Amino acid sequence: MTNVLAKPPWDHCYYVRPGYLMSTATNSIENIKNFEVRDDDVFIASYPRSGTYWLTRVVRAIKTLNKSTMDVDHAIMDDLFFTLSWKPFPDSPDSSKYSSALDKYNKCSTSSPRTIGFQMLPEFLPTQYYEKKPKTIYLHRNPKDVAVSWYFYHLTSNFLGKPTSWEQYFEEFLKGNVEKGSPFENIKQWCKYKNNPDLLWIKYEDMLKDPKNEYYKVARFLDRPMSEEEMKVVMHVCDINYMKQFFKRDPFAQNIMTEGHKYVRQGNTGDWKNYFTVAQNEAFDKVYHEEMKGYEDLIYQF
Repeated sequence: MTNVLAKPPWDHCYYVRPGYLMSTATNSIENIKNFEVRDDDVFIASYPRSGTYWLTRVVRAIKTLNKSTMDVDHAIMDDLFFTLSWKPFPDSPDSSKYSSALDKYNKCSTSSPRTIGFQMLPEFLPTQYYEKKPKTIYLHRNPKDVAVSWYFYHLTSNFLGKPTSWEQYFEEFLKGNVEKGSPFENIKQWCKYKNNPDLLWIKYEDMLKDPKNEYYKVARFLDRPMSEEEMKVVMHVCDINYMKQFFKRDPFAQNIMTEGHKYVRQGNTGDWKNYFTVAQNEAFDKVYHEEMKGYEDLIYQF
């Protein structure tokens, strides 16, 4: 696939095809297409800033929980998670260990459960994904909260292009002219697979409201039924405060953020209300409802 030569609204990104931006800190689409998928892989699909790492920890905890010791595999749990498109960032502590996320995943032992993040449209999935049909969990989140979180991540990371202002980012976000494209297109494209028995649909807000119920749902989907005692272990290692402490001490997570900023900013809901003006909110609602025609069951009630 030939890169489309056009100047994006900010630096450090490029058009993989018309209307679809990718970070320059990503693998080529060809490499991703050729990735070897295993039968027991678990894919976590989402739009960026939708709680992907959180759900990944949940899956890892459920998959690695030792029923004899009542503990998880902390080496796997605390191994920082990368989406399939990642390639090394300049001066990162891990850059000498792996040439890319693809390399990192391929070096997992055969017996290790691989939890693979994918934050792009289904059209960019590895070819073998459709042949092996691994279990996949799609996670979606209030797009207004996503807009604010994605903006701040661009603003505070060391490897993404910097918006000149919230106003500029908001306009480009509505047009889908941001890295990983339109959040509306992302959910619509993945919705085509919603009734697939190998795909579980999860909402970020449901995980916040009733994490235990959602964790049980994930465990059943992964054919890993859990007792109440076992679920307590999962709840502990997947607690938001537990994760925040992990990111504070992880050198890679600290390296990719500018000084003084956190990898996990808040993790709550409704933060968009602190940034959207009345005019922006009206503009967003108009575009949102136009884009989601025919997908009314997926629309958030703001």
